[in-house]
Amino acid sequence: MAVSRDAVRCAYKFILGRPPENEGVVDWQAKQFETIDELGNTFFSSEEYRARNKAVVTKSFVGFQPPSDIDVRTDQAAFAAMVAKTSSYWSTIGATSPHWSVLSDTKYLPEHIGEYKAEFYESGKGDRDFVIALLRRIGRSPDEFQCLAEYGCGVGRVTAPLAGC
Repeated sequence: MAVSRDAVRCAYKFILGRPPENEGVVDWQAKQFETIDELGNTFFSSEEYRARNKAVVTKSFVGFQPPSDIDVRTDQAAFAAMVAKTSSYWSTIGATSPHWSVLSDTKYLPEHIGEYKAEFYESGKGDRDFVIALLRRIGRSPDEFQCLAEYGCGVGRVTAPLAGC
């Protein structure tokens, strides 16, 4: 069974950030994919998406792939050492290169951020739109919430756009 026309329109809006060229394209795209995963993988892998989102990993953190089989068993000493090393790294990089620690493009390094700061913060709107799309997918609205806890918020690149919802 093909994906819905509405799913195709949403992929254009929330992944490519634009409307489809015309309804013929919507019809054609809807017939190309059996699942939402196939549609999402194709749009996230497209040249258009990668050209517009150079600093973004092309696979969504929510994921369209099955989970990897990763062995997470370790002894207490090794676990403590990993946590300490990770904490030390992120404390250092957050203090010395906070923008780059969020989006690791050289233009967001301290020596360049002044020139690209507006672009950096503008990029948070895409993540805000993604959160809103996820809420809509589960039948919820941002208006239902008065409080938000954003873990790993860095310098507020997404917090500020979310606050305006």
